[in-house]
Amino acid sequence: MNMIKHLLLLLIFFFPLSFFQAGIVVLNGLSHTHTVENGKVYRGKIAIENNGKQPQSVKLFLQDFTYHSDGTIHYSPQGTHIRTNAGWIRMNTNLVSLKAKEKTEIFYEITVPDQIPGPGSYWSVIMVEPVEEIKPDDQF
Repeated sequence: MNMIKHLLLLLIFFFPLSFFQAGIVVLNGLSHTHTVENGKVYRGKIAIENNGKQPQSVKLFLQDFTYHSDGTIHYSPQGTHIRTNAGWIRMNTNLVSLKAKEKTEIFYEITVPDQIPGPGSYWSVIMVEPVEEIKPDDQF
């Protein structure tokens, strides 16, 4: 019998100074919750827009997420927490470059394992981080 699990996928922003100038916006919500079953595959998307006046690159990456009863939240590299689901999640890209006013969608797929260690919730976050464009340097 398949056990039903709850999976919460949060989208978190880093807020460097350039973020406020960049104007990157997630259009379809900062949390995506899926009720899942063992051995099933689920798909979703993250819609983002650069509503700034300049082109902007955006990096997306997974991290483990833990929330404690005292209200503290911890982010750690993926795979470091026992209740992580980061290994179940794949994105179609981890870097996009958006022109001014351009929108795009990043697709993700959640492949739930056939066997999960135990009942309960499994957590991770997809970080959405505006980054400076990498320009090659001709000088050594």
